[in-house]
Amino acid sequence: LAFPAPRPVTSWPGVQTRPSFSPDGALIAFYANHEADERFDLYTMPSAGGAPTRLLDDVMLNPRGPAWAPDGKSILVVKHDDGAFNPVWRVPVADPEKARVVSTGTVGNADLDVVRRADGKAWLAVAAQGRLGDTVRDFRRIYTTVLE
Repeated sequence: LAFPAPRPVTSWPGVQTRPSFSPDGALIAFYANHEADERFDLYTMPSAGGAPTRLLDDVMLNPRGPAWAPDGKSILVVKHDDGAFNPVWRVPVADPEKARVVSTGTVGNADLDVVRRADGKAWLAVAAQGRLGDTVRDFRRIYTTVLE
């Protein structure tokens, strides 16, 4: 089988990693350390190529890439913020200035995924160290919650 030759869609310095397509395939979300070597930021760009847009700075890398909400209008990421115990953030693609913390009730968040289940609701799964207020925390348990 012959496949078309791959073509680069990013060309600026630094690392660009862990791409994920939007549900409709029009955009790619990814992480890059373009602005500062020591941190990764969340970017999107048209999947056919074009100018990247930085949506949120200093995020933790999710092994599967940025997690798109099922409607494709926002992306969920874990913000690197030790003081706030690495909260989950929801970032509207069209208006990243309206990014906000998702009330998961968990702390020490890391890997996450989002899905629309058969009940029609969007669900978030996150690996966390525990719930807010827990006196004992384990290193990484899986928690789920309905997204509002």
